[in-house]
Amino acid sequence: MTVITSAGKRLKPGERTKTSELDVLPTFEWQTEPGALYTLLIEDNNLSTRPDSQFGHLLVANIPGNDVRAGEAILGHIASFTFSQNEAKDKLDTQTLLNSYHLVLVYKQNGRIDIPEAEKDSVSKCEPQFFGNRFAYAHEDIQEKYNLEGPVAGTFYTLGYEPGWTEYWLCYVAAKIGQPIPFLLEGINDKEQGQCSACQKPRQYKSRWFYKRIPYLPLVNRNKYN
Repeated sequence: MTVITSAGKRLKPGERTKTSELDVLPTFEWQTEPGALYTLLIEDNNLSTRPDSQFGHLLVANIPGNDVRAGEAILGHIASFTFSQNEAKDKLDTQTLLNSYHLVLVYKQNGRIDIPEAEKDSVSKCEPQFFGNRFAYAHEDIQEKYNLEGPVAGTFYTLGYEPGWTEYWLCYVAAKIGQPIPFLLEGINDKEQGQCSACQKPRQYKSRWFYKRIPYLPLVNRNKYN
């Protein structure tokens, strides 16, 4: 199985990547059977703050072939991100850059699955009701819940803290559920519930990402050289 970023990078199993490279939903390739439907899960299964739990970054069912965008999203796409805490547990650890392992698993369905709306969590809706489902969909559980075969394909990649992107998703999660995770970080995850739009993704200038402000870039006076 292969994960292909929006920039066309094909991730090898275990390859280290970045949240910025996964911001746009990747495409996925695996061997399929004619007429078969599949379920795909992206799962962080070694949470630093909840070691006994998993977090679903994406869960899509009723996928025809490997066209994930044509499937039915149960958990909308939250780009893979991770964080760790310093020893005092009062700040993010931005130096150690530990690897977090994210699984990408594909299951074959035994027919179409009916998904109640109450089980879906959309990224576009800044509402807390169904966010908890992201902790409830461990891969062993969804396999049993939906009577899935497999996994019939899978891979994994690693990533660590990325300036701006980790802060953005911590801001988004806090604004969605109305509670800071993992703890209050002033100016990052202190938004009130429903204020997801107040969280700003980093902006790109050439090959660099800026998440506080883009530095002053003087314009060239072209007439000077004419």
